[in-house]
Amino acid sequence: MNVHAFSLPGSYLVIELANGCNLKCEHCAQSDASHPHYARTGYFPRPALQSLLEDLDVHRIRFDTLILFWLGEALLHPEFEAIYADLLPYCGDDRPFKRVEVHTNATTLSRRMAARILNRSPAPQRWHLTLDAATAATYRAVKGVDLFDRAEENVRRLIEFKGRGGFPRPQLILQYIIGEKNASEVGAFLARWESLLDRARLSHSRTAFHVPDDTEKTWLYLKSLDCPTPALQARANALYKKVVAGLGLAPRHTPEAGARIEAPEGHLARTLTTPCSAFWKSPVIGWDGMLTTCTRDSLGENALGNVLETPFSRLWFGEGRIARWREAVGKGNYDDLPLCRRCFIPRSVNYTGITRAEIASVENAA
Repeated sequence: MNVHAFSLPGSYLVIELANGCNLKCEHCAQSDASHPHYARTGYFPRPALQSLLEDLDVHRIRFDTLILFWLGEALLHPEFEAIYADLLPYCGDDRPFKRVEVHTNATTLSRRMAARILNRSPAPQRWHLTLDAATAATYRAVKGVDLFDRAEENVRRLIEFKGRGGFPRPQLILQYIIGEKNASEVGAFLARWESLLDRARLSHSRTAFHVPDDTEKTWLYLKSLDCPTPALQARANALYKKVVAGLGLAPRHTPEAGARIEAPEGHLARTLTTPCSAFWKSPVIGWDGMLTTCTRDSLGENALGNVLETPFSRLWFGEGRIARWREAVGKGNYDDLPLCRRCFIPRSVNYTGITRAEIASVENAA
């Protein structure tokens, strides 16, 4: 195998540093105590992460974004701060990742960690701080626990430290996932945090559907909810569109109930008979090293192997299962992929497209 200069726009690699979480959000698998993903809990080994980074670097494998998240809370990793420092040299122009992105509920974002993760590195960094409520009662209804005050205080302190110290990194994204239980509090959420950002003298704007590429602002991001069934997804999409339209936020996609996503120009419109970009653009690595093709694969149905045992470059660009699947999926054939046949992502606004030229570029890279 000879992987060389692989890079696709919109690509991202997901790494789950920890699969445990101190919340039980109703829209997350964490709310299901019997879910097999949590039969064991643990942490992705720091030495294995270093080996992965070196593997990507030596083979010139490039992703737009490294996402530290999946079905657990990344900040629970006992070596998170050291890992974060390890990653930054691998982010930037002509590095394995153009930027690193952390998703956290902020409940364990201590004063010490807030002070240490603020930095002046040239490496682009984004932290999505997911709050999802403006009151303690709604927070408990959505998150399943009473940690509203702690989460708010931790985010408020991070904003204060960032503004007072003039730290450009990381860029902060205050995220609010809209659902039926918290839709009525969106306005209060925006007003509170915009006031705090003004006080800290941090530039900010509202956004929906996607976070723009502008790296200087703090974004108040109203995110759509991903649901477990098509019916729930259609209802969530309709509510989302209604809320963001009421705020005057123009959509980039059309999340009409039951309608497909409007693909970016030049990209294949996603249906169940056209290629899904996940097989090329968005590999997922679990805390235990399992590599799969999709964040929806919490049971490992599309597992390709384990990066603790086999290098990522070999698993993602080898001649085995992934090659066979890409050949089939490139033709819109999902006969051997039951997980994909059950998928309804075409009706979600959270989707990255792919072109025929991009598919061909991967075939030429391996």
